[in-house]
Amino acid sequence: MTADAWLQVFRQEYLSGFIAGGGSCVKIVTAHPTVLRKELAPALTSAAAAQNFRYILLDSAATKLHLIDKLFHGLALRIDWRSEVMSFLAKQLRQSGYDIDATGNRLDLANVALKNRVAQAAVLNTLQSVLKHEIVDDLDMTIEFRYAMMHLCLSRVYRDGTPLSELEPHIMAWLNGDLSSIVTLRKAAIFQRVGRHSGRHLVYSLAKWLRKCDLSGLILALDISRYLLTVKTIDRTEGFYYTPANTGDLYEVLRECIDDIDKAAGIVVLVLATSALLDDARRGLDMYQALKMRVFDDVRVKGYENPVGPLVRLSSRGSVSGVA
Repeated sequence: MTADAWLQVFRQEYLSGFIAGGGSCVKIVTAHPTVLRKELAPALTSAAAAQNFRYILLDSAATKLHLIDKLFHGLALRIDWRSEVMSFLAKQLRQSGYDIDATGNRLDLANVALKNRVAQAAVLNTLQSVLKHEIVDDLDMTIEFRYAMMHLCLSRVYRDGTPLSELEPHIMAWLNGDLSSIVTLRKAAIFQRVGRHSGRHLVYSLAKWLRKCDLSGLILALDISRYLLTVKTIDRTEGFYYTPANTGDLYEVLRECIDDIDKAAGIVVLVLATSALLDDARRGLDMYQALKMRVFDDVRVKGYENPVGPLVRLSSRGSVSGVA
């Protein structure tokens, strides 16, 4: 199956309805590196933009995907948090009947009150109600993520020239993985760093958050090609390289995502890999049967791919996929 053919099905069967409606899934796509980078990646970018999804590609050469906390930090670094927060605030205030100017990176209570001919206290009460209902009370997001988003929102709201929260730099450092001391976030009721115990749930929380920011959801593409390479130290170039044990850890992370993806909303996790995932006895799926049993098709018709299956093998344009 070609990348174009699979993408057509992917857009129609998943992005347009299922994912936009709050569904979630994990898909593994194997193809030649050229197909992955020159055909699939640009097409996914275009499809995401056309259907109002945030598309983020994490390459294993730059991000240690087998460590879920590093995966989350890599994801967080590619989010424009201020822009998303302003989209959220503008959307919520418009739904509450306010006329809001969406330009700029701050929301001044005095300007909003003047433009809508109401008291500042009325605008602040509306914001407090929105933050409580849409963030604090939303149990689909982890408690640390909820408090983090609340303070990011408050940091964009100004009263008398001062933000309602001064914790934005510390929240950003916590999200990005470069927080010097967790003590700085005690005022935000955040008492632990992002870890392997919380990373996956934070990814799901982020997907839910993006849906609140007037987006349809998140397409998270993970290029795991580096995990499938065996390269001598002397021949290595820039970026990370991994041992077979690291590859096994990655498969465990993916297996965990598959097992509880139903707890997420509005997210597609696309795992992009070379054919070594299927063929390499040392680093391929055969080394981790728990993942293989969840994605491998027991019966295949020679020359055809199931476009809605959990594992899809893509070919170059004009050629036909054969049996792996």
